[in-house]
Formats: sequence, C-alpha cells, structure tokens
Amino acid sequence: MKAQALTFAALLFTGVFASQVQAAVVYNGGTPNLNGGYYADQGYSYSETGAHFMLNSATAVNSIKWWGGYDGNQAQTDNFFLKFYAGGATPGALLYSFNVGGGNKTATGNSMFNFSEYAYQSAFSSIMLAANTSYFISLSNQNSGSDTWFWETSTGPSNNGYSYNGSWTSTAASLAFELSNDSREAVSAPASLGLFGLSLLALGLRRRRS
Repeated sequence: MKAQALTFAALLFTGVFASQVQAAVVYNGGTPNLNGGYYADQGYSYSETGAHFMLNSATAVNSIKWWGGYDGNQAQTDNFFLKFYAGGATPGALLYSFNVGGGNKTATGNSMFNFSEYAYQSAFSSIMLAANTSYFISLSNQNSGSDTWFWETSTGPSNNGYSYNGSWTSTAASLAFELSNDSREAVSAPASLGLFGLSLLALGLRRRRS
C-alpha cells in the first residue's frame, strides 16, 4: 500500500508539473505555405523582414517559432536578431530587441522550389504585450554562408509585411511564425505544489500506520 501511495503521489506531482511547462501559443501567423519567402539577411540588401500582428488580450510572450530557408543549400551557422516595433502604417518605434542565436534549426524534410525548409524555435526574455494594439515583429539573420536567408510566407492571416533595405518597403505578405507564452520559465509554483503534495502524502502514511 505504501508503494502504491508513493506511486500515485509521484504521478500526481508529474501531472501537475507537466501542466505547468507547456507553451501556450498566443499568436499564430499561419501555416508555412512552401511558396518561398522574403529575404532577411544582413549580407543582403534586404537585411530585415517582418509583419504586423495584434493580440486579443494582454499576454506575456517569451518564445517564438518560425520557418524559413536559404537560396541555396550550403551549411549555415545562423545568428538571428528578433525585434518588436510599435505598429502603424509602417513599423514604428523599436520596443524590444533580442539576439536569439541559431534558433535550434531543424530540417522539416519539405522543400520550397528545391530549397530546403527549416523550422526554428527560440526563447527570449518575457515581455508583456497589450491587447488590441498593433505591433510589428521582425527577424534578421547574420549567417556564415554565402546563401541568403529568407523568412517563409504563410497561409495567413494577412499581416501586412515589410522588408528593410534602408527604408521599409511593403511586401503585403503573411509570414510563418508563432508567438508563445512558455511557462517553463516560472518553476517556483510547481516546486511549491510538489512540496505540498509530499506533505499530504506523509500525513496519509502516518495515519495509515496508526
């Protein structure tokens, strides 16, 4: 009985902890459409590309997933820069800027006009974004190879994209990305729940012995 009680407690704690570590997608820029993309490479004239978005409710954001590729298939070492601007007719004031490194690049096995598609994902310091407010998100890659990186387009929603080559130029594109609130950054609450659960278990075993 003691072993069964311990096993149940362990499963309960694991379930509570797992429920706390899942990332919740707070904005979905649409499914990657394998139709190409827009350049965002510091070694090219168009060094930065992005799109507008808006949230329905005020939300903390600390993780991004995006898709893209290279106009060739050489080995690359990536170094991405992620920026959030105020929205508007064109991108406004810069609000946040993060160096998110290589983005944990993973080949999807798909191709875009014979170019390989990759998925990327990275965490960054949590920021709070307001509800019903226009924002503009951009990416710029500083990669090691001669191939130029591009951000893949998506099925929508239409989020009024722009690319930068000295000034912002409208692409009217939707770009493939997801913004998430990843609760794995806050682990103190599950730890406290675990201690509370173990205390209850100890109390139950003490009663069972008496």
